[in-house]
Amino acid sequence: MKRVLKWVGISIGGLVGLLVVLVVVLIVLGTTLRLNKTYDIEVAAIPIPTDAESIARGRHIAESYGLCVECHGDDLGGDILAEDALFGKLAPSNLTTGLGGKGGEYTDLTFVRAIRHGIGSDGKPLVIMPSQYFYKFSDDDVGAIVAYLKSLPPVDNEDADTSLGPLGRIISLFDSEILAARIIDHEATRPATPPVGVTKEYGEYLTTLCSVCHGEHLSGGEVPDPDS
Repeated sequence: MKRVLKWVGISIGGLVGLLVVLVVVLIVLGTTLRLNKTYDIEVAAIPIPTDAESIARGRHIAESYGLCVECHGDDLGGDILAEDALFGKLAPSNLTTGLGGKGGEYTDLTFVRAIRHGIGSDGKPLVIMPSQYFYKFSDDDVGAIVAYLKSLPPVDNEDADTSLGPLGRIISLFDSEILAARIIDHEATRPATPPVGVTKEYGEYLTTLCSVCHGEHLSGGEVPDPDS
């Protein structure tokens, strides 16, 4: 009887072990497929201004309701927001033309694709880029942002490169916003932008990205902390 129970225990242990291995393999395959998926989409070109007023407006957006500096750093030269063996390295890109910067390789259309669609120059999804919110930004605002990015002085930073660890990969399977390119309807007609003015509609437009931290209905909530 003891021998039978022993072999039953071994069999159950073996099955559990195989299930664990299978789950790990599925997670690795699932996240690898998602991270390496190439998106072939048609990006609508928009005019990129070059005048000082538009560049100044682009800077205003990047530093205020666009929240660009919150992730990419005050000089937009990239920043390391989190680095953990389990979660991985969360390092938003260097957007300037300096060493390691995207500004030297991105065209106007590449910038628009990254901002509105969450897709990098290689056609793969950007990690934790809130493009599902930027997708609602007007052509004028996106054009101003790109104009400002193209005017940035070069910053050398080759360390701004995001890579997900085991925990980060698992989270990406359940948190759709980590890879915004997966949840954006890239062929959808963008919502009309309300006229600039002191109105509820324009105020709602300006607070589009506030929901990243404050929740979809701005009712508050806990901001995920990769270090926790």
